[in-house]
Amino acid sequence: LKHEGTPIYYKRFNPSDTSQLDLATGKFTLSNHFFNTNEELTYTPYSTFIGVPATAPGIASTEGIDGNVINTLPETVYVKALSGDEFFLYSKKEYITSGDPITFTNSGSGSDGVLPKYPSTIFP
Repeated sequence: LKHEGTPIYYKRFNPSDTSQLDLATGKFTLSNHFFNTNEELTYTPYSTFIGVPATAPGIASTEGIDGNVINTLPETVYVKALSGDEFFLYSKKEYITSGDPITFTNSGSGSDGVLPKYPSTIFP
């Protein structure tokens, strides 16, 4: 489903593209992302290159939803929308108000990441 040509239920991004993701601050800049603060998303690493495995970006150590310390972008993330084009991700919903956003140590491998709205499976 799209709004004026822009997908509503998912956003693709390239974690290596500094115009889309500032690794140091964790701020995403994706035009018309349609995400809302406190919304749960499901992250999936994706590769558009044949033979290149997709791996999640590395992140500064933080606690995941299961209570364990994680250092790669988890599958389940939560959004804090700053505007219609900018947002941060969090490893736990309560961190949106009490913690720091996820920051990145590397961009992973592959060329894309997909952030569909949970529990959506609508993405190409």
